[in-house]
Amino acid sequence: VKAKKNSPDSDKEEVVVLSNVRVPYDNPIESARDLHTTAVRMHRVAYDKLGVLFKIKKGYYKQVMKFVAFKSYKVIQKSTPMVAVGTATLIAATAAAGYLLRQKSSSSSMAK
Repeated sequence: VKAKKNSPDSDKEEVVVLSNVRVPYDNPIESARDLHTTAVRMHRVAYDKLGVLFKIKKGYYKQVMKFVAFKSYKVIQKSTPMVAVGTATLIAATAAAGYLLRQKSSSSSMAK
């Protein structure tokens, strides 16, 4: 793991290298099947601590929208027309929210 550290005494950055870092699981692992869900959950918790602006800049919400759209497509293929309409509405609302967040983010960064 590499991390950049700003030194208070100088203007240049130092690189700090950490090795053999252990991160304990947040829940007990009882079988191999638990590993994936635990790893995904821990990843999401860590990513959420980075903040909304970081996730917007790095395209996190765009990736989430693609994932939701794909999962929704699979559900629509197997479901009734009423579920399809509800899913399409949810996708549209998610896309609109992502668009508005991106617009808000870009307008606040332009104001600086």
